[in-house]
Amino acid sequence: MKYLLSVILLLISQLSYADHSHQFEQLEVRYSVIPTTFISDKIAASYGIKRKQCYALMKVSVFNTEQAGKPSLNTKINGKMFSGLGEKKRLRFRRIQEGYKIYYLAQFKHPPQAEFKFVVNIHHQNKPHQLKFDQTLFSDNEPFSASALLLYPQRLS
Repeated sequence: MKYLLSVILLLISQLSYADHSHQFEQLEVRYSVIPTTFISDKIAASYGIKRKQCYALMKVSVFNTEQAGKPSLNTKINGKMFSGLGEKKRLRFRRIQEGYKIYYLAQFKHPPQAEFKFVVNIHHQNKPHQLKFDQTLFSDNEPFSASALLLYPQRLS
């Protein structure tokens, strides 16, 4: 029974890092925030990502839902993150294009366990959209606890 509970909790925590999405008219924005230690050495090296404890990576992709196949869109993206203590950090996004896929990456350092509010500004065809969500980040050396269930980002109003 103890083994089964451990497996279920592990699966829930892994699902919490999955892509999430939000719709803005014809735009679908998919986003995720993961610890950089979840990324393989090979992939981290190929994209210049620091693979360390207390470092996270935000990935944002924007798609046009009105076109066949929902193509990736070239947009302008910037953002900020706010800690519970009022600290503000600017997120610096890099555009990555692999064939027809376009996505934006921002890497940042964070304390071992902290809750953040994220604000991501998406500018497409001179029209601004703003995505807001909360997420608690942990370093991967933190012992697993029930608080890990808070990893799922919650959109703010």
